[in-house]
Order: sequence, then structure tokens, then C-alpha cells
Amino acid sequence: MNDKKREDPAPGSLEIEPAAGALGALHKVRSPAALSMDDLVAADRPVQVVVEVAEPGYRPPGLEVRSGITDTVLTGTTEPAGLSDLDRDPGVVAIEITRPLDLID
Repeated sequence: MNDKKREDPAPGSLEIEPAAGALGALHKVRSPAALSMDDLVAADRPVQVVVEVAEPGYRPPGLEVRSGITDTVLTGTTEPAGLSDLDRDPGVVAIEITRPLDLID
């Protein structure tokens, strides 16, 4: 790694805009277009998310952490019903619902 890279600051907070009504009254949740809470519940499987937390090391209840991107940005899964709990959690700044990448044959 060169000296220039070491001087660059680490990435900061995720810049996630509030949801545009896609998931109803959830204010911290952003999802891909055309994805609704009904679709998530009907799929009956865990939802993959990226979650930003307010404090380094905080792990929200109901989030099965897969990995940490930074001290405050985590990837993980939660049940669709758990999105409401994450949204109300004061330790959670933002939630981004992700779609799994399709495997290439």
C-alpha cells in the first residue's frame, strides 16, 4: 500500500436516503424498487441486509451478522418481521435490503 492510500480517511457513514414508501412506515429502510413488505413476507425466508449502526461494535438484536464492512457497517440477515424492530432500534442508523447476486454458471 502506498503512502497516499494510508493518508486517505476511511469511508464514513452510509449515505442512504429514507425509503420512498416501498415498505410502508419503515423510516430507516431502503429497498430495491418494486420490493414490498408483502413480497418479503410471502417469500418466507430471511432478508439480506446491510445495516449501519451508531456505535462501533453494536450488534442489533434480531440481526444475524454475516460480516463487518467497517466498525459500524454490517452485513447480515433478518426475518421480514425483524425489519420493524431494526427500524425502531435507536442504535440503528440505516438498513439497506440487498438482493443476492446470481451465481454465474
